[in-house]
Amino acid sequence: MYAGGERATQRLFRFGHKLAGSGGENAIYLAGQTIRGVALGVVVTAIAQSLFGGIGLIIAGVPLAGALTGAMLLFVDRADRSESCSRYGCSVALLDR
Repeated sequence: MYAGGERATQRLFRFGHKLAGSGGENAIYLAGQTIRGVALGVVVTAIAQSLFGGIGLIIAGVPLAGALTGAMLLFVDRADRSESCSRYGCSVALLDR
């Protein structure tokens, strides 16, 4: 996904080691695992929301339910951002971008 990811990872591990020894390396590793976990959670949540929405469309007899389910999958993240914008103010929502 990231062209220079391996080099960047090595640099971060060296920086963490210089900063706090093996504890710094562990902190860098844990930060990376946290980022992966959050990204996976976002993707799985989007798929689940789209799946359940598509099932609801099929039960309701909506034509082109499959195409609409695909659109839901593409736009579910955007809808979550607009909801947080209306709830907390747009400045907080814009920090996510």
